[in-house]
Amino acid sequence: MPITFTDILRPNGEPSFLTGYDPSDATDFLSAVSDNNTATVATTTADENRFNELPFEDNPSGTASFASAESIDQIDFNVTCRCFRGGMNLDVVLADNAGNYGGFVLSTADLDFQTLTKSFTVNSAGDPLSTASIKNLNVSSFSAIGQDGGEGPAFRLIIAEIFITVHSSSVIPTRIIRLASGAITLDSGKITVQ
Repeated sequence: MPITFTDILRPNGEPSFLTGYDPSDATDFLSAVSDNNTATVATTTADENRFNELPFEDNPSGTASFASAESIDQIDFNVTCRCFRGGMNLDVVLADNAGNYGGFVLSTADLDFQTLTKSFTVNSAGDPLSTASIKNLNVSSFSAIGQDGGEGPAFRLIIAEIFITVHSSSVIPTRIIRLASGAITLDSGKITVQ
C-alpha cells in the first residue's frame, strides 16, 4: 500500500511581462498571488491583460515530500479567483524544463472565490512525471477574456492565489519478523517495527 504526499508550490519570482493588472508592479503582483491569502488580490484592469513566465519554487524550503518520493503521480495547476461581474475565460499555458504543456482554458462566472484546477499526469514532453519535471515549472502565459466576447469594466478577473499541487507516493516496504523458534503471543497491544 503506497504512502501518498501532497505538496504546494507557490510562485517565487516576478513575471517577465505584466500588463493590464492592478497591482501593475511585478513585485507587488507576485506578492498578491503567492501569499496564501484571499485578502490580497491582483485584478485585471483592461480587456488586454497578460502575464508571462511566472516561476514556481522547485522545492519549498527544501522540505517537500515529493523530493524523496518514488513517483510523482500528478500535478495540478490551481488559480483561486472570482469575477467582478461578467464570466471570464482564462487562457493558460504551463511550462516545465522540457517545454510547454498544451494551452488550456479555465472558466468562471462565480462572484465568490473558487479554485479552478487543471491536472497533468505527464510532463510537457508526454513522459511520466518525475522530480525533474517539477523543476522550472512556470506559467508561460496567462490572459483573461470575457466570456462570449464580453468586454469592458464588468468583465474583470480577481486573482487571489496561483499555485501548483504536487501529488506523489512511495510504497511502504514489507516488514517481516522471522523467529528461529518459538512464537509471539499478544493478549493485547501491538508490535511496532521501526
